[in-house]
Amino acid sequence: MNNIFTGRDIQAMSDEIDKQLRELQACFKSDIRTGKDQILESLPVSQIKVIESVTKEKTSDFMKKFSKKAKMDLCEEGGLLYQQWKKWGDLNNKDAIQSFGNILLGMGIGAGNVQILIVAIVVIVVHIGIRVICEDYPDNEVSQ
Repeated sequence: MNNIFTGRDIQAMSDEIDKQLRELQACFKSDIRTGKDQILESLPVSQIKVIESVTKEKTSDFMKKFSKKAKMDLCEEGGLLYQQWKKWGDLNNKDAIQSFGNILLGMGIGAGNVQILIVAIVVIVVHIGIRVICEDYPDNEVSQ
């Protein structure tokens, strides 16, 4: 995995991820709804706005594409993020930032938008869980 960010960049993104997750935790006291018909209802509004603003796509379409690209690390046994989630039910921000940054750059997201997009995606993944990302998004056809 290439180190594409400075330590200061990673720390700033990690702090922002934690801040947004704390804000979500305060707002969402009930169980998070999952399932194909309820995914978008579970996504936090501010993260949806970021994804749609940066990618110019519907969040659900972008997340389908992203989950396919992130599958090896996030969804398959042996993937670093998969192992972290399986063991702790959480992700290490630094590892998620590096992994998702490389994926997003590979998807053609401009370097100027990668950091804000990473924060939104990590918050969404932690908020709704890897199972939803890995099982519900990829089953729909998406043109690439």
